[in-house]
Amino acid sequence: MKICLECDDSFSRPVINLFNVFPGCKALVDTGALFPVWTAPEANLIEIGAKPDRTCPRGEIAGFGGEAKGNLYRITINIGRIYYIDLPILASRLKNSRFHMVLPSTMFADMELVIDYQNHRLDIDTRSNQVSYHMHHKNDDGSLVLVNG
Repeated sequence: MKICLECDDSFSRPVINLFNVFPGCKALVDTGALFPVWTAPEANLIEIGAKPDRTCPRGEIAGFGGEAKGNLYRITINIGRIYYIDLPILASRLKNSRFHMVLPSTMFADMELVIDYQNHRLDIDTRSNQVSYHMHHKNDDGSLVLVNG
């Protein structure tokens, strides 16, 4: 399945428009991120249907860009006809952000991603006809940390 998502040309990074999530929704596709992070107000995440993750209500992630702490939620989200069922997402407010969420490129594992800066779009080739994908995160020892679906 081939998908083309419009990028917001006011950014110098790949920020896609996800207006199907809610009007004006923007998401940064980040090659350095490991986990999805909701950077807008937490109340907005709840409004679009996210539910608290009862198994791990508080989350903390660290990386090159710093640390993020917040509440962990689960949400089913459609990214250009690719569905992520029960996707874990950390709510960690980033007040100066012009986008609403960070989507790690690891969400598109086993897919071909092409960022077309000239035409302001992100092309995704899923290389299959699946409509639902899973995202898996493992510790350094190989044990599974987070999974959706």
